[in-house]
Amino acid sequence: MRVGAAEPTGFSVAPPPVAATVVDVSDRCVTTKLYVSGRPVLMDRQSVWMASPTGPVRVKSWKQLPSSPTPVVVTPVTSPPPTVAQILGDDPLPDGAWAGSASSYTAKGRKGRDLPPPHPAVSGLTVSADSKAALTQLITSPPSGHGVLISAPPGAGALDAALAVARELTDTASLYLATPSADRWTVEEIDDRIRHPANLRAAGERRPVIIVQDADAMTPTAADRMLKTLEEPPSGALFILTATRPSTMRKTVLGRVTSHVRLTPMDEDERVDLYEQKGLDSLSASQLENSAGENVALALAAIEAGKVGELVSGLSLLSVDAEAPVTRALRAWADLAPLAKQLAPHMFSGQLDSADDDAAATSERQVKAASRLLARHIIDRATEDLRRLVHSAVSRNVAVDVDQVEAAVAGAATEARQAVDAYSPPDRVLVTFFARISPVVASLAPNEAA
Repeated sequence: MRVGAAEPTGFSVAPPPVAATVVDVSDRCVTTKLYVSGRPVLMDRQSVWMASPTGPVRVKSWKQLPSSPTPVVVTPVTSPPPTVAQILGDDPLPDGAWAGSASSYTAKGRKGRDLPPPHPAVSGLTVSADSKAALTQLITSPPSGHGVLISAPPGAGALDAALAVARELTDTASLYLATPSADRWTVEEIDDRIRHPANLRAAGERRPVIIVQDADAMTPTAADRMLKTLEEPPSGALFILTATRPSTMRKTVLGRVTSHVRLTPMDEDERVDLYEQKGLDSLSASQLENSAGENVALALAAIEAGKVGELVSGLSLLSVDAEAPVTRALRAWADLAPLAKQLAPHMFSGQLDSADDDAAATSERQVKAASRLLARHIIDRATEDLRRLVHSAVSRNVAVDVDQVEAAVAGAATEARQAVDAYSPPDRVLVTFFARISPVVASLAPNEAA
């Protein structure tokens, strides 16, 4: 839905953007380039100035900057230095200059490379520094094509990232969030919720940006219509698709995507720090990290709902090397299913709403989504536990065909994840999954499994 316009059928309003105040600077290991708010400043063409007690000082490296935000002014390299009053905002800026605040910044990517500072719009996302750098690139160098895909594991924040990028690429009046009303996109919904808002561009407005949630959940005919939309975009619109299973998307649709950002999660220490910042003590933060792992959305929802203890306790029942894995799985799900209902509003508040749905329908969709997310997390945890059991059995000289066991576990986990993603009832999926892995558990720890 567009703010200030008649409400079309089937969309929800994207919340207004939040003003950012802190701007970082980094030289990204390139001596001729600085970054101000994600914008590259070429040092042979522009100069960055900060104030000092002795007058204006030209910044040649982020290392000159203090760690706290400091006012800076960027001018053409041929211009004279600005005055201290201009840098501090007391006097008007000279022609061709622009101002901001800056601070020193250091971030290492997963391969050890230095990264530029994230754009303020994405700096608060719960994703890795590499992911923030890729999202910053989307903002500072908008794609020339009409399709962008942002994918992430369940609960890793693909939609939050899409909203953050979209708010920087257009204004609120031209930003739309489109969601399917049920488990799958249909042709009619593609027309009503995606193509229709793209045609609402009025004279003088910025490029429409339509966020397509769950782009990997489309019927074959809906995928065909989405392809047609990307091939012939109305009003030059930009479509930001989000997905948790991009490998299942139609290749022709993926072929029309000019940028694909694969989000990766924060590392373990970053997650524990985040939970402590949210008010947990160090012990509770560590326990939550051990239970939720990379599923930050699940962990944050538990914190917001005040259900950290219940989540940790429920997941602790699912240790696959304990007695009777299937029985324990049923017992654990009996506790976790109601918990999913309590966590759902905190996971998906404002993200799964549809103008066609009443409050009860929206709540039901949120609960189903939370249940799927939790069930998939349980499957992933059990798979990791089984890998641990395999290594333990080998270390105890238990006769085991490691390749055969790992193949059986991987096959069971893959089928279970696919069943969850296909909207099968989570309780049935988990019972089937734990029944399949029970013989494996028995072979690895015969005295501990039923």
